[in-house]
Amino acid sequence: MHDEILRMDDATAVRVLKTIAKAHVDIAGENPEMTDEMCRGLEEAFGVESGDGAPAEAELARAALLVLAQDVQMQQHIKALAASGNRRSMAIDPASAIGLSAAAVFVLNTAGKIRNVDGKWEFEVSWKPLDKEILKSFVEGITKWFKSGRSD
Repeated sequence: MHDEILRMDDATAVRVLKTIAKAHVDIAGENPEMTDEMCRGLEEAFGVESGDGAPAEAELARAALLVLAQDVQMQQHIKALAASGNRRSMAIDPASAIGLSAAAVFVLNTAGKIRNVDGKWEFEVSWKPLDKEILKSFVEGITKWFKSGRSD
């Protein structure tokens, strides 16, 4: 699955992530947002610095899909959506589309929970085993994305 995600063209990677996140947001009735506090907490919890150089949209989408693919059930959704092409029935309605930042926060909330415990940020992993390097790479990407001022 790892190689399949890395081989996805840019449009497919973004479409698949946004479709999965949008479906889950519609079910949960929430549209999560990245905040400055969450961004700082992620940097602290994972020991990353966002610095310069936000990733491209598709690069961040692939990193998010790699995290989601740690769950066997999610792998099936990713494969099906990637194989579906850009058929109208699978396309996202632009008026109700979810932004990439919100999709990324969805991924974080799916893989685990970030919280502030006695002034120290922690990330509790929900999926075990979860490749922590894949997760850390994703976190570095989303914090760079957020700090660059991109919120779509």
